[in-house]
Amino acid sequence: MDLDLDFETVTAPEEETSLDIESMLGDEEMPDAGEEKEVALETFEERQKQIESEYKKAEPVVETIPEEVSAEETEETIAKAPVIPMDEKRRLKPILVSLLIILAIGAIIYFGFKIFGGKQEVPVVKDQGYLQMEMIAVPEYKFVENKKTGELLVVTGNVTNRYDSPRSGIQVKGKLYNTKGKVLVSATAYCGNMFKDSDLSSLELKTINDRLNNRKGDNNIDAGVKPGQKVPFTVVFSKLPEGIDELTVEVVKSSRE
Repeated sequence: MDLDLDFETVTAPEEETSLDIESMLGDEEMPDAGEEKEVALETFEERQKQIESEYKKAEPVVETIPEEVSAEETEETIAKAPVIPMDEKRRLKPILVSLLIILAIGAIIYFGFKIFGGKQEVPVVKDQGYLQMEMIAVPEYKFVENKKTGELLVVTGNVTNRYDSPRSGIQVKGKLYNTKGKVLVSATAYCGNMFKDSDLSSLELKTINDRLNNRKGDNNIDAGVKPGQKVPFTVVFSKLPEGIDELTVEVVKSSRE
């Protein structure tokens, strides 16, 4: 079924849809379109300025006290100040603690050595009367066959008194060593007791030792030995061991006259 529809355009009358601007504005004249925009903008800007001025008047006035150092100068000062990184700050305390510990240990060792070890630094040697007695550099020695005891080793030499006072009872000690430096036998004697070869070969060993133990020596030669004076000595070894390699003689004591 075919329908023929006719559409008519209905136009509303202008008088009904238009606004009565004149009645809204009253008796004032209607400005042009361009003038209306300018008036609206100018009115808005003026109103905005008026609100801002009133707001500023209502704001409390806060006085600003000028600082001695400006913000820029403060920033420059902060920038110039040395900044220690956190890692360095963390390492600073252990380093100082270690240094203090080392110093404390060193102080303890130093004062401990002074208190407990100071006496050992310079040991006090008691002079038994031999420190200033001069022994002959190379004593002489010989082997003598004793008829009753057998072979004897006889060492002779002299001692010089280097003290500033007379000395008496100067005693010497001889030692025999093997190749390893071990002492094999030793013998002592007072200076001033001398023997002829005939005495050494014929006298009993006890008689020889008794004479060697005479503190004053033959004819008191070992009594009152003056400074710079020499006194002879004789040391006799009996029952000689095997392996003798070296001998020494030293002063062991003397007394002040």
